[in-house]
Amino acid sequence: MPAVTLSQIAEWRRALLEEGDGEFLDPTLAQEIAPKLMEEVERLHAELAQARRQLAREEGAEPEKRMRDVAS
Repeated sequence: MPAVTLSQIAEWRRALLEEGDGEFLDPTLAQEIAPKLMEEVERLHAELAQARRQLAREEGAEPEKRMRDVAS
């Protein structure tokens, strides 16, 4: 489950726009948003790394499978 939802991002965008286009950004809002975004990015990086490992396993198994098929 995502740590950051699309509705949260939309809410944060509205809040940032209401604060004068970021010219006078409320530091408490940034302190609330930044850790959540960092957590989400870390989670997505881990998920991507897992997907890449799975793909490498599948691609690595393919030549072996083809050799078995040819041998039989």
